[in-house]
Amino acid sequence: MSTIAPYHRAKGGNQLIKEKVDKLLVSDVHLGSGLTRAKELRDTIERHDFNDLLCLGDIFHLPNVVLPRDEQYLADYILDRAIILGGNHDEHFVPGLLEYKWSYEGKRFGAKHGHESNRVLQCLPILSIVGANLQRAAHILDFTHGKRLSQTLHDFEVRWFDRSQRVAARAAADARLDEQCYTFRGHTHVAAHYDFGDVQYFNTGSWTQKQCTYITVGEQGVRLHDQTGRVMHSHSCEERAADHWEAA
Repeated sequence: MSTIAPYHRAKGGNQLIKEKVDKLLVSDVHLGSGLTRAKELRDTIERHDFNDLLCLGDIFHLPNVVLPRDEQYLADYILDRAIILGGNHDEHFVPGLLEYKWSYEGKRFGAKHGHESNRVLQCLPILSIVGANLQRAAHILDFTHGKRLSQTLHDFEVRWFDRSQRVAARAAADARLDEQCYTFRGHTHVAAHYDFGDVQYFNTGSWTQKQCTYITVGEQGVRLHDQTGRVMHSHSCEERAADHWEAA
């Protein structure tokens, strides 16, 4: 079993104490896109002592891409250690689940990638393939343009995705049928939390932007962090939250 080598060190060479959580959730890593923040994700994994690592889809951007060494290291680790859900970019070549469910502290939780709530992609799934190949072409051209084309195309794709409360509401309705208290999605690349009363909807964000985000579930509730570990938003399993929170 592969491991992430511990390289976060305190003074005197002692390893830093890791944060203990039940679940560590990440999504939309997009290895091979040319935009993945691989070092930041590796740092995040190393900072936590988790029972399960959940990857909510789109680990890879395209099939049959030669990855840089740091990304290949991450790919090997994730494929070996993580509970993997399929995303619209990689569900056809990465063995993964459509949904993952679990219970914690008497609450029911569920996670999906989220593209099933995007009605445009459900009607025209070829758009994912077209978009991914445009990203591949931009990545090749970016050897002379410093990632500007890839980043511009990525930013347009994020703005194009329907990430409104209607999408979150559809996900919450789906979770409600299964009596889930918390439901998690990726896909939109925008970290968010919506309170639908009996269902709490969280989006994990992505690892292709300047501010990467991830979610932990544990004794301190559900917490959304940036790549440095800073808690951006949290929700206790016992509290009622504000109706909506979304990363700026």
